[in-house]
Amino acid sequence: MQTLLTALELSKVLKIPTPAIYELAARGELPSIRIGRRVRFDPDAVAQWLTNPTTKANAVPAEDGNSREVGDNGTDTRRT
Repeated sequence: MQTLLTALELSKVLKIPTPAIYELAARGELPSIRIGRRVRFDPDAVAQWLTNPTTKANAVPAEDGNSREVGDNGTDTRRT
C-alpha cells in the first residue's frame, strides 16, 4: 500500500500554500481521497494530474464518450 500525503505534505512538495491545496481538491481540480472528514492525496495521481492539470480530477468517460464529473457518492453531477 502506497503512503498517502496530507495537504500540508503536498503543499511542501508543490511549493504552494496549504489552503490552495484544499481549494483545488474541493473544486475537483486536484485528485484527492476523502477519508471521513480528512483529505489525502495519492502521489501517483497528483503526478499524473500535473502532466494535464486542465482535466477535472474526478472526470471519467461516460458511456456516450463524453466526460462527466462524478460526485463523492459516485453519481453523475450533471444537471438534467
